[in-house]
Amino acid sequence: MNVNLNLWAFIIAFIGATIGYAWSVLLSVSILRSRRSRMEEMEHTFFSSPKTAQLILDNGERYLLVAQIGKLISGLLLGMMTLRFIEPLVAVFSVGLKSPAGGPLVTAIGLFASLFLVSVIVLAAVQFAKVIAYRRPEFCLCIFGRLFVAFAALVHPLTFLVSKSVGAILRILRLKPPEERELVLSAEDISEAVQRSTEAGEIEEAERELIEGVLSFSETLVEEVMTPRADVTCVNLEDSLEDILAVFGEAGYSRVLVIGDHLDEVKGLLLAKDLVPLVGKDASHFRIEDYLRKPLYIDGSARIGKLFRQFRAQAAHFAVVLDEHGGVDGVITMEDLIEEIVGDIFDETDTPDDEVEFRETKSGDLLVEGGVTLDDLKEEHGIELPEGEYDTVAGFVIQRVGRIPEEGEEIRYNGSLVRVEEVSQNRVLRLRFREVGHHAKNGNSEHHSPKDPKKIGKQVGEPRGSSGERDFN
Repeated sequence: MNVNLNLWAFIIAFIGATIGYAWSVLLSVSILRSRRSRMEEMEHTFFSSPKTAQLILDNGERYLLVAQIGKLISGLLLGMMTLRFIEPLVAVFSVGLKSPAGGPLVTAIGLFASLFLVSVIVLAAVQFAKVIAYRRPEFCLCIFGRLFVAFAALVHPLTFLVSKSVGAILRILRLKPPEERELVLSAEDISEAVQRSTEAGEIEEAERELIEGVLSFSETLVEEVMTPRADVTCVNLEDSLEDILAVFGEAGYSRVLVIGDHLDEVKGLLLAKDLVPLVGKDASHFRIEDYLRKPLYIDGSARIGKLFRQFRAQAAHFAVVLDEHGGVDGVITMEDLIEEIVGDIFDETDTPDDEVEFRETKSGDLLVEGGVTLDDLKEEHGIELPEGEYDTVAGFVIQRVGRIPEEGEEIRYNGSLVRVEEVSQNRVLRLRFREVGHHAKNGNSEHHSPKDPKKIGKQVGEPRGSSGERDFN
């Protein structure tokens, strides 16, 4: 009878210690993951107390220490009971050493099996508690909050002693006390967490791209987003109103630069809406100087986050990007910045197909816009090209050939065949990548001129992409 009572007492105590350990884990995770905004939505019932949960969150560091003490006490009890449980097996093992062969082996197997069983039970309980706390942290804190506060009062002397001791040691070492509830995560940590959540189905792909855009926004350089110098649409200071309106109509832009003899001689910015009242009227007295606005200037090495703040402060939507010598390197708009977060934005003047930088053909080839950067090519399709005094795919081809290539010229590099598909006004607009095996070794490239450059490069029926021009709306 006493044996049965002792056995049941042991089982109950073991279960209680396991539940206590899992309960402490559940509460510590709930404290770290709970948000006050969600807590306000919880209803107060007989079993649930949002006010108590708010109290715990307001004193998060203290109650996290209480949870750690709960885990310590439960862990010690589990260890003591595990030793008590295997003590008879150890005694049998000792006796078995004097018994015939086989006795020690059987006892050892029983010993390790018992330890394994205890470990599985405890780990399963802890994992179950973590899953619940991760899924519904506020609910767990509201349900168990009162009991947790009562336990905190019970162990208050121990909590006070530990807190003061740790504080004294930190003061001696001149260290700042850790704020456990204030989780400090880097952009890389957040990005990794978002990626895992996307893979688990918790976050949609579109939401992931939006978050990634926000995280990378402050690190992106103006020169990475701007419309390059070669793609800038502008009008001359001497142009007539008719010519200027024709440029606006053809380009579909709402803003264009006004220049003097060359692009580096910027005279100002012209808005289409300022010229609307002049349509259909006598333009003999038109002076473009009367409609010029002062543009915003920004260095290409500046962060787009800084430019965004300047746009907001000055109510501007357009900036001229300058190089290190003060020349015009390109232009950038508010739309360019927003697209870095939300992706491409199309309006009535845009053709979505013209904005596609990459296009896979039915034959498996990859069509790439010449203005695509090496980083984007590697990130999107895993194609890595060597770095040099160029940033784009077109720059890589020009550097390898040593001149502006003709349509149809081909380069083999590390198993890829790169063919020039489209060239216009000394600019490489489109290239075709095709896997042909590793014919070129160690980063060496082979160059082949076209047999008939007028025919090669026009054989595919995919729509022509844009030359990199953006809508300055």
